Amino acid sequence: VYDKALNLVTSSRKEVFNLAKEDPKVLEMYGLTGAAANNQFARGCLLASKLTKAGVACVEVTLGGWDMHNQIFPNIARKLSTELDLGMGGLVQHLEAEGRLKDTVILWIGDF
Repeated sequence: VYDKALNLVTSSRKEVFNLAKEDPKVLEMYGLTGAAANNQFARGCLLASKLTKAGVACVEVTLGGWDMHNQIFPNIARKLSTELDLGMGGLVQHLEAEGRLKDTVILWIGDF
């Protein structure tokens, strides 16, 4: 896995990391337009799709944690659930549109 990742970074295929030239329809799938264009989790999910298409066997994308002790429901409703929904929804929709969902394992876990 490390060799494949290094090869992607050092080879001519490093274009896989460039999201600036991505099809606007794909960006819209992940909600990466308008105010949500900087959703780092959704960007990570899009990058995961691109990396697996380029031959990487395993990719991890993290949301950054849900460990909250104050204002948990407003924070989940306002921020975390939206970021999660856009990223995961986009990833599943994108893999399905490309015919790769049937050959892809998505492991979605949390700390509880």
